[in-house]
Amino acid sequence: VHGSEHWAAEDQLRALKLKPVLHASIATQKLHDGPGAQQGAQALLTNMNYVSEVPDEKLFIRVHQTFELMLDTVHSIVGRIISMLEDPSPAQVRATHPLFQQLGGISALFAPLFGILMAMPPTEFEKFRGVFGTSSGLQSVMFRQVEMITGLLRQKRVAKQFEKMAFIKPLDITTIATSEQSPSLMAAAGKVLEAIGATDTHTEQLLNRVAIEPDKCGLSKKACMGVLQIMKNPTADSDTIALHTFLLDLLSIDDFFNVWREAHVEVVKYQIGEKTGTGNTAGVGYLELVRRKQRVFDDVKRLMEAATKEARG
Repeated sequence: VHGSEHWAAEDQLRALKLKPVLHASIATQKLHDGPGAQQGAQALLTNMNYVSEVPDEKLFIRVHQTFELMLDTVHSIVGRIISMLEDPSPAQVRATHPLFQQLGGISALFAPLFGILMAMPPTEFEKFRGVFGTSSGLQSVMFRQVEMITGLLRQKRVAKQFEKMAFIKPLDITTIATSEQSPSLMAAAGKVLEAIGATDTHTEQLLNRVAIEPDKCGLSKKACMGVLQIMKNPTADSDTIALHTFLLDLLSIDDFFNVWREAHVEVVKYQIGEKTGTGNTAGVGYLELVRRKQRVFDDVKRLMEAATKEARG
């Protein structure tokens, strides 16, 4: 994948008599760790060989590397939130809010970066688009790992068997599978919501009316009832306010992905129009479907809306 191939791909490129590309995955190779960070950053900036002679290929890869660095940071921040939520107390939940705000700050940078690619004439992009082969130009394995750590369930994906897509390589499948089995924000949030201990009959009846199937949505029945309990009176006391803020923070994760996907769709529309996507998808149509339907915490939103409607009578 342009942006997530591993160094083993150099042999394949040599076989094609192409110069090896330093893919953007090097951007995630511990550039932030210890005294070697400066050397790592220097390697990122200097060890670049390009497949084409088109100057805008360099621009494309630089922007992509920036995305990879940002996504790696997002992955790290979400990991910190998950660790903090091992203690599901309201005080600890409250302490995660600044980290969610950091994620919001990062997402605010997506549109300007995609804007750089929008300034690239489609005729220039077509000159080097062919070097991608069947890879996905802007959807990297790092992006998939961010989806996994937030808790995006396979059944909620538009492409449920994404490992069969043309641009996914065997080593990438292993990386994604490992991420899929790792702790997620969805699971950590579930523990927080279960700790509320909502058990009353009225809340259970409301859950039944919402027609959400616990467990299949990523949350247990107890956790779903916890959402409804918070929403009965979200300003009841400081702890409930913290938990309500946490629910809003969870919804911001889908806002984060939506900002990316909306900007991505616009770039693809501009650069390739209605052509088949680089990863052999339906292109714009596929990306629009993902943007509309692929949500992590959509069931949390439905529960919150149902409880609010109930409270208003």
